[in-house]
Amino acid sequence: MPLASFGEEPRLKTSGLAIVLSDVLEDSHEMEGAYRIYKEGFMQMFNGSTKVEESPSKDSLQLLNVAERIRAISIAYKLGELSHELQKSLAEEEKWLVWSVEALLKTVLQGSPAGSSSISDMSDLVGELGLPSWAMLHDFAAPFEALGSFYARRGNIR
Repeated sequence: MPLASFGEEPRLKTSGLAIVLSDVLEDSHEMEGAYRIYKEGFMQMFNGSTKVEESPSKDSLQLLNVAERIRAISIAYKLGELSHELQKSLAEEEKWLVWSVEALLKTVLQGSPAGSSSISDMSDLVGELGLPSWAMLHDFAAPFEALGSFYARRGNIR
């Protein structure tokens, strides 16, 4: 289905559905399936499909409003966590963690663009969909901490 068919805030709705489904899969210990759905939901936020294999550039953040950016950052962070848990390649784990940190910095440094959804609007949508609390990324330090831990595990603490 095209994104436009989801009405207002289509990216938040489709990514929210991906989060809910992935959460169910995680609860069922189907971590690989959860990882795949998170990744598809993340990619769909940027191009309306799930066919792209590469992570979108931080410049693609311009396509998203603030709430959508935070959602994308949260999902990328979650993908980094799951990459570690599933023992995916170090490059895969690093890719997601670096993306989340760089995108978070870019979002914070740019400030809120005019006409964007507010964080309170996103909070309402999170509650409405029954999403896990990590989907809001209340703890902005979490991606930084995860990336630092990743590098510390690799002995790269410079």
